[in-house]
Amino acid sequence: MTGDDIQKAEETRIRGNKLYKTGKLSDAIQAYTEACELDNSIYLPVSNLSAAYYEVGKYRESIVSAKKALQMIAETPESDTAKQKLLVRIAKSFLYLQDLETIELIVDTIESESERANLRCLIERIHDLQGVDDIGRHDEAEYFCVGHDIPKSQLARDLLIRNLKPDEPASILFCGIGDARNMFQTTIELPDDQTRRLYFTVLDHKPSVIARNLIFFHLFNEAAMEKDEEKSRLLFRILAYLFTVSIIPPFAWEKLQMTITTLLDDLESGNQPIAWANIGKEDIRPLCRAERIEPHLAEPLRAYLNKTQGGKAQLSTYINNTWKTNITMIDIDWEDKRGGFGEPDMSMNPLMTAEMLSSAMAKTQYRKYVMKGSVVEAIVRYFALAGSRFRGMHERLQVEERIQEMADALESMRCDLLQNPEPGSDIVPGGGAQPPRRYHVIHMSNIP
Repeated sequence: MTGDDIQKAEETRIRGNKLYKTGKLSDAIQAYTEACELDNSIYLPVSNLSAAYYEVGKYRESIVSAKKALQMIAETPESDTAKQKLLVRIAKSFLYLQDLETIELIVDTIESESERANLRCLIERIHDLQGVDDIGRHDEAEYFCVGHDIPKSQLARDLLIRNLKPDEPASILFCGIGDARNMFQTTIELPDDQTRRLYFTVLDHKPSVIARNLIFFHLFNEAAMEKDEEKSRLLFRILAYLFTVSIIPPFAWEKLQMTITTLLDDLESGNQPIAWANIGKEDIRPLCRAERIEPHLAEPLRAYLNKTQGGKAQLSTYINNTWKTNITMIDIDWEDKRGGFGEPDMSMNPLMTAEMLSSAMAKTQYRKYVMKGSVVEAIVRYFALAGSRFRGMHERLQVEERIQEMADALESMRCDLLQNPEPGSDIVPGGGAQPPRRYHVIHMSNIP
C-alpha cells in the first residue's frame, strides 16, 4: 500500500460521505467499499460502510463491518466515542433482526444511559409483540387477484406530446396491479402516432397476483404474435376464461398447465420467460411456489337455453364432470393462512368483470368492436384488440414485475436501492432495461 493509495482511499471515503448525506446509499456503499480496499489499515471507511448498510436495512452486513471496525480502533480516549457509536449500531441491528439474546449481552457495554434505556424499552416492546398472534396484516380476504375497477389508460395524450421529450421513454408505476386491466387498457388507448419507448413497472405484495399476471402476459404474448388467426383466437379465448371465470373448460385447463410448466422451467433455469418482461431474481422463488363455444358444451348448453326437460341437469353434469377450477384465481397464501375454513373463495363475478371492461371500451373508438356477444366473447374481443395494438409496440415495451409493497418500492427508488440500478432509464428491448429512477405516472389500485 502506497501513500497514493492512502490519499485516494481518503478521497473516496469523503466522496462516499457526500453520497451518504444526499441519500444515494448504493453509491455510498460502493465508495466506502473501494476506500476499504485501497486502505485496510484504518477503521473509518469500515465504520462508514457499516452505517450505510444499516440505513439500507442490510443489518447482518452492518454488524460484520461494525465488528471489524471495533477491532481496528486503537485503544485511546479519543476513540471511545466511535466505539460507542458502533456498539449502539450493532445493538440496533440485532434488534431489527429480533435477536434479543445477543442484544441483552451488548446493552450493558453501552455507556450512554439514554441509549441503554431506549434499547431496553424496545426490547420489552418486541417481547410483548411476540406474544401476540399473527394478525395477517396483508392477508385480508379483500386482496383478490381480480380487479374491481373500470380500467383506464394511464398515458394521457398531453403527457406524451407536451411534457415528454421526443426520445424520452414514458414510464408508469402500477401499484397494486391486480389483474393488470389498467395496463391492458393503456396499451389499447395508446395513440397510433406515438412511437416512443415504454417502461411499465407492476407491483403487488402478493406473489399469487404477480404469478397470475405472468401467466396472462405469457399467453397474451403468444396469442398476439401468433400468425395463424384461428390459433390466435383460441389463445385469446383461453386468456378470457382465465381472466374472467372461476371454472374453466378442459382445453383452457390443459393450456394453463402447459403455460405454468413452461414458466417454471424458464424461471428455475434463471431465464426470463418473456422477452419484454423482467422478473427480479429475488422474486423467482416465491413465483415458483405459487367454436366459438367449446364444441362439447354446445349440445347441453343448447338444451338448457331452449328449456328442454332435463337440460339444466345435463348442463350441470357436463360442467361438473369436465370443467376444472381456475387456480389462477386462488390466493394460495391467503388459503394457507386461514386453513380449515372451508373451500377456496371463488366468488368473483364474471359478469362484473365483463361490465367493467365494456364500460372502459364504451368511451373509446373501439366500442362497437368489443361490446358484442357473450361474456367470454366480449373478453376475447377485448384481448384480441389489445393484442393487435401490442404487435405494433412490443419491441419498444419493457414490463418489470416486482413482488413489493408500494411504500417499500417508493422508498427504494428514493434511496436508489432498486436491484442493480444503473444511471439513466434507457430501455433495451429483450429484458435489458433498468428501472427508471422517476416515473411519469404512478397509478394506485383502488383496493386499500
